[in-house]
Amino acid sequence: MKRISTFLPSLLLSVVLTLVILGGSLLVVSDINITGGKAVEIVRENNVGDKIYSELEKHWKSRYYTTGVPAEVYLDAVSPEWLEELAEDGIYQGFGMLDGTNLSSEISVTIPSILNAYGLKRNQELEDSISGFFSSYADENGIEKDEAYEDSVNRAISSAFNVINSNVDVYKFTALKEHGVIKKAAKAYGLLFKGMLAAGAAALVLVLLLMLVNRKSVFTVLYWFGISCIVSGVLGAAPCVYLLASDYFSSFSIKQAQIYTAYTASMSSFTAAFMATMIAVTVVGIAMVILYGVIWSIKKQKDKAAPLPEEKVN
Repeated sequence: MKRISTFLPSLLLSVVLTLVILGGSLLVVSDINITGGKAVEIVRENNVGDKIYSELEKHWKSRYYTTGVPAEVYLDAVSPEWLEELAEDGIYQGFGMLDGTNLSSEISVTIPSILNAYGLKRNQELEDSISGFFSSYADENGIEKDEAYEDSVNRAISSAFNVINSNVDVYKFTALKEHGVIKKAAKAYGLLFKGMLAAGAAALVLVLLLMLVNRKSVFTVLYWFGISCIVSGVLGAAPCVYLLASDYFSSFSIKQAQIYTAYTASMSSFTAAFMATMIAVTVVGIAMVILYGVIWSIKKQKDKAAPLPEEKVN
């Protein structure tokens, strides 16, 4: 290992291998954690349905003096569970646009029989509550239930579902789609698996090259591979430790509680997963270096114990 002819090439290959391990680990963690299922899990763990309900409550109470419709007309007909279910549907549809399973590129439930006219799961109770309020108001104030009346009722129902739709889209897939972000992200998302294969192939090639360079002492590859794992592990884990220890993501300023929770919890979860992965990589690297040390020590002892070749007698 001390020879320049093997040391410098091994060092160079080890540096490249470090970057490959770091990048490959990031791709693997991304593939596992950036999914609809993981996002839904985060929504459930953080009771996002309750936060959506609270946001709707604030909205409709603040609109009372403008619309004249009490917040209870809406709130008594919706529940945190239903709202969370809508949020989960939106998440799966959003990720469907990323992985290509949602070919319509629209965020809405795809089963027509359970949809209302506003693209959300049917909630007849909410529609009846709004219609009932307007009907009672019209009866009490002698308002004729003509075409203008029906138009007012329909606009109120449409407005309610639009507000709900905006609030249950906790990852703002709709806004991302409108700004062209989803289309660009889908291309990168589709390359995750190919990227993992490329990283694995590159790592294998680099290990084979290390074996070729150190062919006279192949077990030395354990040292170089171990060092690469340790360095990449430290480089990957150190920033994660800082981000989590400083509670960095909590400093983000997002007004709507459900969106704030969804994004900050997702980023914290991803960071924790990547940190755990890089710590595991570091441990593997340390084990390899220790194993190299043991093998080198045994080999050295055997070399010392081996008898010297006898001198030829003239």
